[in-house]
Amino acid sequence: MKEIEDILEGVAKTVRQKLETTATLNYSLLGGNFGEILFLYYYSRVNHDYLAIAEQQTDRMFADMSRIMSIASYCNGLAGLAIGLNELQRDGFMQGIDDAIEVFDDAIETQQQEDFRSNRHDFLHGFIGLGFYWLMRYRNSGVGIKPLMEIVEYLSTTCNEVDEMLRWLLPEGKRDSRYNISLSHGLSSTIILLTRIDLLSTLTKHEHAEIERLVSGAVSYLNYNRLDLNRFGSWFPMSSIDTANPAKSRLAWCYGDLGVAQALLSANRIGLALDVFQHSALRRDLIENRVYDATICHGTAGLGTFFDYLAHCHPSKLFLDAADYWRNQTLRKVEYVNGNAQFRHMSGLNGKFEEGHGILVGTAGVGLYLLDCIGIKTPLNRFLLLEPYE
Repeated sequence: MKEIEDILEGVAKTVRQKLETTATLNYSLLGGNFGEILFLYYYSRVNHDYLAIAEQQTDRMFADMSRIMSIASYCNGLAGLAIGLNELQRDGFMQGIDDAIEVFDDAIETQQQEDFRSNRHDFLHGFIGLGFYWLMRYRNSGVGIKPLMEIVEYLSTTCNEVDEMLRWLLPEGKRDSRYNISLSHGLSSTIILLTRIDLLSTLTKHEHAEIERLVSGAVSYLNYNRLDLNRFGSWFPMSSIDTANPAKSRLAWCYGDLGVAQALLSANRIGLALDVFQHSALRRDLIENRVYDATICHGTAGLGTFFDYLAHCHPSKLFLDAADYWRNQTLRKVEYVNGNAQFRHMSGLNGKFEEGHGILVGTAGVGLYLLDCIGIKTPLNRFLLLEPYE
């Protein structure tokens, strides 16, 4: 505990210094400055001096918003900003957030229509992520049913159905479109969104039936992608067997077995999900499983977050041991620069270790994870789709 508290003190210094030396603060929840500010709010429960610092940086961020191009996404835009502000309100750091974020609705609905036209079918950067914004708005203010059902309708009309399996062809950067089953960008987050929409009590029987059809078909497609576990060493591939040669997937929050199992769990395929989780808990070779850094997205802190969550929801020695293992691996990866603690991430572009930004690949995300480890509850699990906002 003392080791983690010392690291957190160094992380807070790093995050504070970075924010104070950044000329223009962005409002990105998962990819930038707002996620770093949010860490300082929760760290203030350890060191109260940081509350004033977090509030000062929040004021700067809002003042800078007019100078930044408007983005609406969950990862980097208004949807994520609103969700993060809502969490700060729920935990007593702010008030009046519902009225403040109401002005985001038009911009997010406009972006959703553009995402439909561009087939930007993506949790972090597209309309799937916007769906979680509308779920939050509906829970708080009763707003959002129309855009949520527009997402369901879009998914219904754009799915590729083969033998009762449903899949969606997704754009991936400059590459050709492909079928993607991941949590961060693909089918798994789509299933989680649909299952959460299906919980809304105001839906008609026809709407429930259509959502359940989509979920059932999507889960069938996940099952179609199952690998020979003894041959490959993972239950599922990285992307899809329709668009890439079958291969063992990395162990991470973003891609691979854990995210697929989380989707299966949300769709009430509990037995299969736990089988996948239990096998994943035994995968502890860093190099073999391509775990190179400590970050949330594809590193040890993301794995620690996943297994802490599993150990809480499905108590077992296996999950507890896995959570302990990945926490210890995370602590080993801390670096100190002039007394400040940081966790660098491995860039997927050049394979070099770099200073990251925000929650997904930044020091602040590891900091949120470590706060959870010492009993300071943060919204990290909800940001990562492990726990519902409802």
